Formats: sequence, structure tokens, C-alpha cells
Amino acid sequence: MGKHFSVDLRCFVADALARSFSLGHRSHSSRAPCSRCWVRGQNIRPGVMVYTGVDHRPRTQEEYLEKLDTDHHSVGIDCPLIDLSLHINLVKSTVFDYMHLVCLGVMGKIFQGLIDGRFVKTAKIADANLVRILDDRLEQVKNYCPQDFARKPVDINHHGKFKATELRQLLLYTAPVIFNGLVNPALYLHFLLLHASIRILINPHFTPESVAFAENCIKLFVQTASDVYGIEFLSYNIHTSLHLADDVRAFGVLDSFSAFPYESNMSYCRKLCRKPSQYLQQIANRRAENCGTDSSKHIDANLMKFIGAHARGPAPLIDGSTDYEQYRKVVTGDVHFSSSTR
Repeated sequence: MGKHFSVDLRCFVADALARSFSLGHRSHSSRAPCSRCWVRGQNIRPGVMVYTGVDHRPRTQEEYLEKLDTDHHSVGIDCPLIDLSLHINLVKSTVFDYMHLVCLGVMGKIFQGLIDGRFVKTAKIADANLVRILDDRLEQVKNYCPQDFARKPVDINHHGKFKATELRQLLLYTAPVIFNGLVNPALYLHFLLLHASIRILINPHFTPESVAFAENCIKLFVQTASDVYGIEFLSYNIHTSLHLADDVRAFGVLDSFSAFPYESNMSYCRKLCRKPSQYLQQIANRRAENCGTDSSKHIDANLMKFIGAHARGPAPLIDGSTDYEQYRKVVTGDVHFSSSTR
């Protein structure tokens, strides 16, 4: 007790609903939902707002603090972070999280167009045999997928239940393979624009030139989206993907400010709470108790761990001796070597 800690705020990671609450602006389905630019939506039918164009006037910190855009700011609600405005730029420091925006948002809409035919009929895979082939390809990927991937997507017809990690795997690794030859060629090339741009923006060795290339790919993806899927495809998530390159320039690769680590620890935080109130205090108290005990284990990254002893493999003669042991798996650090296809 009585200790003072200095905290440096790097950025705020939030989904669309949390952004609107944190910055005190209207929801993601409003006419002016973007906290980064002055885009204006078009209400094409009840409940459907679309956001066209790729070049819009950027917002500034001064404009935001003065609430000059009455269509954007919520009436009578102040930004809860206003007291921090002397230390950080609220407009630029509230980043767009690609887990919610791209993996769950954009990829979710792509599958709605491909499998459900939600937007235009030309985007849907109409032949049931092609959908079965797509499922077969997913099954093949699952059988040979390394355990670095926590989840393996299966049954494309249940795409609405896919988790963000499953959609991320499809976006970054497997979809370019399983889509090839099964979807509309124009749609496939359109998807590759998104795939290539996000692959660049998660690469820790990115360069200013590569980020600029990724930004142009995203702009082309947004510009041509209505030609491929129809105008209803141009939702808030599609628009805000235009700002990902700026966030990478300011804060580094997408994974350095995504919500994936926080989602992974949600169950841990829930287990720390015992009553339905004062959640923050409970979590802080449990964390303080854990820090007061020396329960950490030292793990040598160079230590090799052998798992699954067996005697069913081939028995080569090594230096004239057969005195050795066989195992199914070897683990060293974060690397796993296994004799199994799983």
C-alpha cells in the first residue's frame, strides 16, 4: 500500500460498441460512426446503412474535443477519456482491432455472401457439389494442420459459429487454397486483395513501402466490393478497414494491438470473480494475492521434452548399439515435433 506507479498509455483496444462508449459518439450503424474520418453513410433501406468511397476528410484532436461534428457525437454524453486528452491523441490512439473488424466482421460478411447468398446471387456458391468440395478441402486442412492453430474450422455451413481464431486461419493461410477454382474468379481475386494486405500488416518486418502497398490493396478491396457483393456489403467494418494501415504506421503490426490476447484471458478473469459486483476490485485482489506467492516455474527454453514412449517404430542400428528409446513427440520451447499427422 502507498506505492505509486507510473503508467504510460499506448493505445485503447476496443470493438465498435466499446469505441462508441469510450469516445462518446454514435453507434456503428449511425450516419457518421467513424471516429477517424468524416465519412457519411447512406440509408439504402430500413436498418441498412452503407459507407461508400475511400478518401474522406480525417478528423483532428481539436475538432473532436470541440464536438464540431454533431452527426457523430452523442448528444449530452461526454467522452469518458476527455481528461487524458492532454497526454494522448484520442482520435489516433483509439485503434481499430482487426480481430473484430476483419476476422469476425469482414470475413463473416464474405462467408455470408459465399454460402448464404445474402448480398447478390452471383457471389453465392450455388452448386451444392462445390460446397461439399469446399468442406472436403477444410477436412484435409484439419488433418494436417499443426497444433499452433488452437481451432480448425470445419463444416462451412456452420460458418456463422466460427470463432475469430478459425476465421483468422482461413484469412491468412487456408482460404486462398480452398477457395481456388470453387468461387467466382472475380470474387477470388477480390478476396486475395484482403488476404495480401492483412498478411503484410501482421508481418513484423514490414517496411513503409509494404504498408503503402497494403493500404492501396485495402482501398481497391473497398472500391470494388460493391461490384462483387453488391452495395449492402459496404458496412462499417468494410469502411474502417481503410484505417488499419495508419494504425500500423503508428503502433506497429496488427497483432501488437489486437484483442486476441484479451479474449484468450476472459475465462481466467471470470474465474477470479466470486460475486456479481465489483468485478475490477475482485480481479485486482486475486492478482495481488497471486503476486504475493512465488508460484512461478522456471522453464528452460533449450530443454527438450520427450512424450509418448513406444517400441513400434523402425529399429535402426546406431553405432552397433540398439540401446535407445523411441517417442512420438519432442517439445523444445514453443516448437513441437510429432510423428503423428495431428
